[in-house]
Amino acid sequence: MKFGLTRVCVVAALTVFVAVAAGAASGHPAQRGAFAGPASGAAATFAAAANTLPRPFQSGDLFAATSTGSLNWYAADGTFVAELATGLSSVRRVEADPSGRLWALSNSQTPTLSRIDTTGAVTIISPVGETATPSSLTFDAAGNVYVADYDYGAPWKMSKLSPSGVFLGAALDVESSSIDLAADQCTMYLQRLDSWTERWNACTGVFIDFFHGPDDPNLGESACCVRALADGSVLIGTAWLNGNDFEEFVKQLSASGSVMRTYSFPECEGHGGLGGPLALSPDGGSFYARCGLQIYEVDVATGARLRQLPLGGAMTVMAGFRAAASGTPLPPPPAGDSTPPTITIAAPVDGASYTLGTPVTVDYACADTGGSGLASCLGSAIDGAALDTATVGTKTVTVTAYDLAGNTLLKTATYQVVLPTLSVTDAVAVEGGAAELVVSLSEPGGTRVTVRYALANGSARATSDFLRAVGTLTFAPGETSKSVTVQTVNDSLYEVDETALLNLSSPVNATVADGQGVVTIASEDPVPSLSISDTEIVEGPVGTTSQLRLTVRLSEVSGVASRVTFATQDGTATAANRDYRARTGSVQIRAGSTTAMISISIVGDAAVEPDETLTVILTAPVAATIVDGTATATIHNDD
Repeated sequence: MKFGLTRVCVVAALTVFVAVAAGAASGHPAQRGAFAGPASGAAATFAAAANTLPRPFQSGDLFAATSTGSLNWYAADGTFVAELATGLSSVRRVEADPSGRLWALSNSQTPTLSRIDTTGAVTIISPVGETATPSSLTFDAAGNVYVADYDYGAPWKMSKLSPSGVFLGAALDVESSSIDLAADQCTMYLQRLDSWTERWNACTGVFIDFFHGPDDPNLGESACCVRALADGSVLIGTAWLNGNDFEEFVKQLSASGSVMRTYSFPECEGHGGLGGPLALSPDGGSFYARCGLQIYEVDVATGARLRQLPLGGAMTVMAGFRAAASGTPLPPPPAGDSTPPTITIAAPVDGASYTLGTPVTVDYACADTGGSGLASCLGSAIDGAALDTATVGTKTVTVTAYDLAGNTLLKTATYQVVLPTLSVTDAVAVEGGAAELVVSLSEPGGTRVTVRYALANGSARATSDFLRAVGTLTFAPGETSKSVTVQTVNDSLYEVDETALLNLSSPVNATVADGQGVVTIASEDPVPSLSISDTEIVEGPVGTTSQLRLTVRLSEVSGVASRVTFATQDGTATAANRDYRARTGSVQIRAGSTTAMISISIVGDAAVEPDETLTVILTAPVAATIVDGTATATIHNDD
């Protein structure tokens, strides 16, 4: 909330538009003292140049401070009446007392009050009791003046002056940026510099309670102004910090501190903030609030915008604003309109999900359907502004529409802000070549996304089969694709296809949906071939068993083990005649080796017979081919 120094006063209701420079106050005891008698005598008073009034002050007149210390005077309908001299070089606050006189407050040098009587006469009062840095003022029913102190150094003192400006006493340890006296004439509301609002009995000097604080969930993180209403409730201007700006509200609180109504002012955001203090209309049925160069009159009971008064001029907030020539009062509503207005929220779409940081423009509209006319269309986010997608979570945009008959409608769109997801592709590389894996982001977000990657062993091994790869990928806003290159290592050994694994981890502003990419390394070396050699053996004596050995040979050294199935087959030698023992099985040639042996048992007998043969056949090779898969074994008769 940005508090400027614009001041506007409405006669006959102790009402004012003013804002005070924000600042933090150190904590101090809650003990308050009653007003003690003056220690230094009465303030000096002297007359300044009188104003010639074109007409008497009237109920509902508006007064706005200018950058030169004068007051611009406007009729209740916003028509400019005159410029009034205050005798001051600058004005911090202007208020009207119960008798209709104007009081202007300055603290630019020596604390000074300027009182403009209903005749136009100007009286200067300085110093302002024992108040070192006057911030605001209010009145009791007798016309006594209370002036608050917001000096950053203790002791803080609230001074009390008579209707004629005589210093009556000061209360110690009271500091605030905005004050107002309740209808009971004793309960004083004080808006402290640390945004706490406390209640203090101005009649007895007894502290009552802390009405609310900056961490009160019913209110906001910062507050500008307080205004007591005749029914015992209170208006407090407040704000919540949202990103780099504040969401501006006025809250009506009951005497117990519970929220009765909330009046949203989205047009204040980014335009100087909600300018306090809040002004009441003469009958108390509406209040005035300033946003930038506009003054809004709002119905207290319904929250409907009654009219809008523009402030003209090109001065800064610190220098004040000059009011425009006129405002436009709204026409009375037609009778019989009981139909609420309609609200269309095009963005955000209710129930939609938006990726973190995605730019989305808030888009909503209101329309009157009952014939009275639309009074206001207010949203928790400004129409045409950027939607909040800066943080993940469930969020809402609420729009409230009022028509001129007091009918209202509230509509809320709920949306999710979610993280984009990351995934990685698989890839294939010929041994000695490179593979490129693509890491993709599901949606082009508006925030920077990072993710770690590392290449790990699968069936392939780092260094011997591929080069290590570790790093971080960074996606700038709008980017959706990055690549990782994996370099494989070539060798002269045949190998089956192997795999390496690219793993994603530690994502920032994203989640991982598919975090592992498989790199298949295809061998480029020829598949080695298998062969088996013929052999022979002497039968051996009767009752003995000899081992016939056959050599299975690999054509070249391989990087993987090769395996092949074998089986014996009868020739002239038969297993049934017990010439040999039939056998089936498999044999393996280990990686780095080229041979393996098959053994067949040969049985000796006493029969005289010619030499006999049997066959060994190779089938079903693994990691090899068969170039010669049949071997003949000859058994020589020795009988």
